[in-house]
Amino acid sequence: AHPATHQFGHAQATALIPTPPFLNYATQTTVLTPGSNPQYIKFKIGIKDEGIQPDYYYLRAFIIKKGFLPGANSNFVMSAAIQSDDNVIITDDSMLKGVSFDDAAFIGKNYEMIVYTPYRITKDFNLWFELSSITSDYYKYLVSSIMPDNAGSNPFAEPVVIKSNVQNGTGIFGAQNSVFIQATTF
Repeated sequence: AHPATHQFGHAQATALIPTPPFLNYATQTTVLTPGSNPQYIKFKIGIKDEGIQPDYYYLRAFIIKKGFLPGANSNFVMSAAIQSDDNVIITDDSMLKGVSFDDAAFIGKNYEMIVYTPYRITKDFNLWFELSSITSDYYKYLVSSIMPDNAGSNPFAEPVVIKSNVQNGTGIFGAQNSVFIQATTF
């Protein structure tokens, strides 16, 4: 008897780098939860959508010591979890600690999003926001990965199939194009 021989094809996937997003402003406004611990600070995020094609986004925040910039290899650049009650957003509490959304509700328009975080701008630290245009496949993968985590231990939650775009394989091949903006105070 001869051992079975398996013939595997090569895995392949493609992704086009999305156009850069337009992040108009990020402004710290008010304390959203006065008297609570921790206090959540509200930020207004201004996004401009060109409306040329459907766009998919991921927004993250970073606490960065003054004198450093995003991308610095330093102990003074830390990811800051953000959340939102905005109905166009899917909050990612576990993977990248940001929010994911598409432009279906504001195609070709300016949009003001409200996010909140327990971090604020101080005399020593700035808050920076990173807005990434992401490919449709990457967005679908993120959403399918986020949804089971957001369901928690709910035994009645629907099972989720993690999206994949790799032919003859499993995984995601996606692209992103990111811009950063330093938050200002109101």
